Amino acid sequence: MKKTLISIAAITIFFTGCGVKTPKPSDENYKKGYDSGCEAGIEAAKNSFFVPKKPKNYFENEMFKKGWKDGFEECKEDEEFRIWMRYPAIFYR
Repeated sequence: MKKTLISIAAITIFFTGCGVKTPKPSDENYKKGYDSGCEAGIEAAKNSFFVPKKPKNYFENEMFKKGWKDGFEECKEDEEFRIWMRYPAIFYR
């Protein structure tokens, strides 16, 4: 029963999160920052000791910085969820 409730809650959160995403700016610097941040976010989700190194553009361009932050957070959360769904037994006690 407990596993069923947790599974239902996870699926609900997953589908709710998909509907809340906001449209991304079409700026080229934003896209480059998003891609760079996404790579770092995935690596951070896989390795809890990972410390992301921010690229040079992070400090030089505000749109790149915004894209990097958005990409990092979104991809990190997505990868953590994938890991959680792949190995749910390690989270149950």
